[in-house]
Amino acid sequence: MRKLVLSGLLGAVLLAVLEVLSFGLFWWQEGEPFRWSKANAMRARSAGLVPGAPALEERIQAFPDEVLQPFLGFVIDPNLNQKKTRGPLEIGPEGFYRRRQAKALPSDDPLRIGVFGGSVAFVFSFRGGEVLSQRLQSLEGFAESGVAVESWALGGYKQPQQLMTLNWLLARGHELDVVINLDGFNDIALAQTENRFRQVSPFYPRSWDVRVAGVPAGEAAARVGRVAFERQRRQLRAERFSARPWRWSATANLLWLALDRRAAQAVARAEAAAAELAGEESAGFLERGPTYRYRGADLVGDLVSLWERSSRLMHDLCAARGIRYYHFLQPNQYPEGAKPLSREERQKAYSTERRYRAVVQAGYPLLQQAGARLVADGVAFHDLTMLFAQVEETLYIDDCCHLNQRGNELMAAAIGEILEAELDSAP
Repeated sequence: MRKLVLSGLLGAVLLAVLEVLSFGLFWWQEGEPFRWSKANAMRARSAGLVPGAPALEERIQAFPDEVLQPFLGFVIDPNLNQKKTRGPLEIGPEGFYRRRQAKALPSDDPLRIGVFGGSVAFVFSFRGGEVLSQRLQSLEGFAESGVAVESWALGGYKQPQQLMTLNWLLARGHELDVVINLDGFNDIALAQTENRFRQVSPFYPRSWDVRVAGVPAGEAAARVGRVAFERQRRQLRAERFSARPWRWSATANLLWLALDRRAAQAVARAEAAAAELAGEESAGFLERGPTYRYRGADLVGDLVSLWERSSRLMHDLCAARGIRYYHFLQPNQYPEGAKPLSREERQKAYSTERRYRAVVQAGYPLLQQAGARLVADGVAFHDLTMLFAQVEETLYIDDCCHLNQRGNELMAAAIGEILEAELDSAP
């Protein structure tokens, strides 16, 4: 009995020492102390269990949740409101996210601001929208009417989807006072890293062939199935480590973090293999659209031209209806000098291998040149590429483009300052 007690005490001491060491190792590896709340949130993101919309910091693009829309390409299926718990967000009748319980406004005629773009714009509309509305409510007149920030952005959207969404809303009789178009990354990245390798028109919505072809066949089915398998395996592991007692152990969380990063790489490899499949099966015009053959930088130039023309059309459409239009080129971590990366960002948010880096560094200068032409023609275009050039704290959360809460607040403050100056002088 005495040996059993001593063995138990020795085991407890060893576990305690291991936990202390794990706390220290976690701090050294992640650059901040271990916290149960953060570990729970990280596991929840991998398991798809985050309260609210699918993790706001992650891409919300998920084909099973999306349905074809005849004018916009795709939207989120509103029927999912009855099937999935989305916390503070729900899917509106047009297929875009909104708050379940919108904040009460002082009047029935607030300043209505519509945010358009991809996932960065989507996250901004909820993470930074409150900062933006509070800033504008300080202006004379808006305190009495209130400010409503609406999200008309979805993960994966690229021009001309923003333009078509604005057209659709106005055709449906929706009223807007201000339009914010926050984009740029998807417009040059997705066509080159996805549609082009699938022999789909780079100007069509992302992965258009998969959306309209139903269940893929042959090698395509195998690769798509591999993506689903790797995603599910990652999710199940996160769920297991979220159970008691593992969720409370720093050692278990450290082990899960290492396994999850390997799983994320496996998912990325499977997604890349599926995206690069040219398609052995024959596909017609419905799946691929008009045939385009590009060499060198010709494709990037045409993508930028489409982006520029779409913004100009959004400006003209807004001007004709008395709506103020503001176009912002979203910040990104890859342009030279765009941000001094923190240790955490170097580990998680910057990749020298992923194709996004090369695409951004080649395409952003062309976007900036196009933006200068927009300004010369009277479009309220603002380049946010270097917004974080002096910010050393961690803002980016992945090696694509997405920002944490602090990053969205800083971006909201910058956009709010521009709108504040112009709206304050407006009639």
